[in-house]
Amino acid sequence: MRAIGAFLLLLFALSALPAAAQPGQARIALVIGNSDYHGDLQPLPNATRDAGLISDVLEKAGFELVPLPNVCCDHDEMEAAIKDFRDRLRAEGPGAIGLFYFAGHGLQSYGMNYLMPDDASVKSPEDISRYGVEADKVLWAMMRGGDANTNILILDACRPNKVNKELRAVAREGQAEMDARGLDPERNVMIAFSTGLGETAADGDEGGNSPFTKTLADNILTPDVAIEILLRRVTAKMVKQGYQKPWYSSGMLDPFAFVGEAE
Repeated sequence: MRAIGAFLLLLFALSALPAAAQPGQARIALVIGNSDYHGDLQPLPNATRDAGLISDVLEKAGFELVPLPNVCCDHDEMEAAIKDFRDRLRAEGPGAIGLFYFAGHGLQSYGMNYLMPDDASVKSPEDISRYGVEADKVLWAMMRGGDANTNILILDACRPNKVNKELRAVAREGQAEMDARGLDPERNVMIAFSTGLGETAADGDEGGNSPFTKTLADNILTPDVAIEILLRRVTAKMVKQGYQKPWYSSGMLDPFAFVGEAE
């Protein structure tokens, strides 16, 4: 009798766990959090913690994380990680789900979004493209190089940073628009920013997480919620709490949920 009772308890415990990836769906994520900036880019202590929080949640949702250095990431490390990410998606084939998350400094220059490595020395306008990594490049690495069926790009990269006078003419706060709707007529694409276009995002309290990443992490493991609804919930909660309003662009053709099946 006790053996039967123990078996039933085990079944109950297993049923309480979130259902992660569906059969045949490989889930690969690259998560980068850059904190150790210097020079004209101020340090962002919370960014590394944000990446750690998202990594933990994504693993619970069935994602395999691309390994990174213990301290992340300078320009060469970011480029190598993106290449590894692309190759991992390519090896999994068209049915894969790819997710890229970045926390750190991002600069918008001439309508392009650049994710800044922690060794970036930004003194002149040319340095933005020289040291930064184009967000579009990451997306195309996922789609053209990796050929993943579902591609999710999440950028918490709009932290406030007052650039020097020489850069103000070209370096804009916040991110420029990236439209997911027309990128690929046959694949799922979702692009999410932690704040509106051209706006900055709160970094969060010292020793904590950014409000966007914390709210996102709190919602990812909710079962059977389509990603569009999840992001709307994140947006509503952020605004209700007095933070910035996140932005996203959806080119999703098929339903996707981090846990379970999208209703």
